[in-house]
Amino acid sequence: MRPDMFNGLLRATSEKRYRHFLSIVADSECVWMVDCGDDNLLSPEINGVAHFLAWSEREFAEYYLDKMLPDLECEIVSIEIRDFCEMLSNNRIMFMIFPTDENAWIVTSDDLYQNIAYELARIEQI
Repeated sequence: MRPDMFNGLLRATSEKRYRHFLSIVADSECVWMVDCGDDNLLSPEINGVAHFLAWSEREFAEYYLDKMLPDLECEIVSIEIRDFCEMLSNNRIMFMIFPTDENAWIVTSDDLYQNIAYELARIEQI
């Protein structure tokens, strides 16, 4: 990814990054998350509720970990979009989509599932 595009997305609003996330994961058919071992995905708590972190590209997950959690020993993993959607449909959980050091788009698993399904259907019709 070109540096100007990378930096532009980092500075974009959380809503714009969310729309980017939906478009990219539907096209690439994968989601990037952070595995902290034993299949425990990085999920900081906000007001006592776990929020799973997800990105559309590996570079942004790497940037986030380097900037926000430099001492955390975790692995960035790719999850196939169908497996990710299955995880969404089987759980009522919260997500922080495309978090940066500024903010993130927070969404329920139900809403995220519906938005990804819509994007996948839209792409398949093109």
